[in-house]
Amino acid sequence: MTDKVRNIFSDLKLLLAVAYRNIWRNKGRSLTLMTAVALGLAGGMIAISMGQGMIAQRFKIVIEKNFSHLQIHHPKWSEQFEVKYTIADISQVESALKKESNYLRHCLRTIAAGIVQSPTSSGAVQIRGIDPEAEKQVTAFDELIVEGSYLSMEAPMQVLIGRQLANKLNVSYGSRIVLSFTDSEYNVISSAFKVAGIFRSVSTQFDERNVFVLRSDLNRLLGTNGQAHEVAVLFTDENKAVKAEQKLAEALPELLVQSWRRLSPELVYLQDVGSRVLYIFIIIIMLGLSFGILNTMLMIVHERTHELGMLKAIGLNKTRTFIMLQMETLMMTLLGTMVGLLLGRLILWPLMGGIDLNFLSDALAAFGIPTVVYPVIGPDFYRNVITLVLVFSFLASLYPSWRALQINPADAVRVQ
Repeated sequence: MTDKVRNIFSDLKLLLAVAYRNIWRNKGRSLTLMTAVALGLAGGMIAISMGQGMIAQRFKIVIEKNFSHLQIHHPKWSEQFEVKYTIADISQVESALKKESNYLRHCLRTIAAGIVQSPTSSGAVQIRGIDPEAEKQVTAFDELIVEGSYLSMEAPMQVLIGRQLANKLNVSYGSRIVLSFTDSEYNVISSAFKVAGIFRSVSTQFDERNVFVLRSDLNRLLGTNGQAHEVAVLFTDENKAVKAEQKLAEALPELLVQSWRRLSPELVYLQDVGSRVLYIFIIIIMLGLSFGILNTMLMIVHERTHELGMLKAIGLNKTRTFIMLQMETLMMTLLGTMVGLLLGRLILWPLMGGIDLNFLSDALAAFGIPTVVYPVIGPDFYRNVITLVLVFSFLASLYPSWRALQINPADAVRVQ
């Protein structure tokens, strides 16, 4: 190590010691600033963790409980949603799926748009024909049943309806409703179904617009025996599905293969951008705290005008003065930041088991968000927060540091 480098480190060590002592010369002011930083960041940490938790749960519910990781359709199905556009060769699809190393399981669905009618009301719905056991393994749909029972192959011509739709139709478990739809030849089919059970998901819109029947019943009524409109596939994780999409598309050139990223672009946007948007909250907090930092440092410079003038008079140059004031600012804000992050973590620790927002159930259900939110703190949160603190602290202390550099030693030494 050269003498020049050694001298630089020696100067920095001395300036650091001086800056640290200066912080505690006015303990009340310094502690007030650090407390403001700590409380602001702790509150921001709690808000961001709840926001990220809602995004993560929304993603998990939509992807794993509805879309699944990947879906396969007839190419024209997504354009026209007509009954005749089915997947005729199911065995070819199943054979291609089994060749994928990360494939877990799949289920078949027959889908038709129709009208549901009760003695008192009616409404448009999507009729989903499912295989109960396969659907249960892919989406765990049976866990949503709140009244009655899940579908069974031994009990044909039964239907599952959502709580919201049941209230609209004024029906309950055991009631009979009529489903009307068109078959593959465009003939209108009307058939009575018994309500086997009522389900409740986190989305009121989903509950009102979907009904579930046995796929065998719906296929028989549609005239599409042995066929399906949709194959919902589950992989070991969602990223594996994205990688398998192209491979399966090549293996099944006559079908449309779509991973969750193509099935739900708005969810992709929410996942990719939503978390970043939450950091705007931290930026707003830091912007407010910056004015407190600016005011505190201006007071420090004003009170120490005589001292700074004396230091300049005995040889402290502008560079060292600037570095010393920057160190004071950074140490105060970083100490407050560490306390704030620790405080936020301590507050969140007992809440990791879930925060019950049942009093907001109706509002959250409209957006498909569960009433129990599990806070999530990403691995990059701490790095991003500390980076923001360093940037805003530096910017907030620039003007006070500049004021200190303009002090004239000859005038300052006369200030008492």
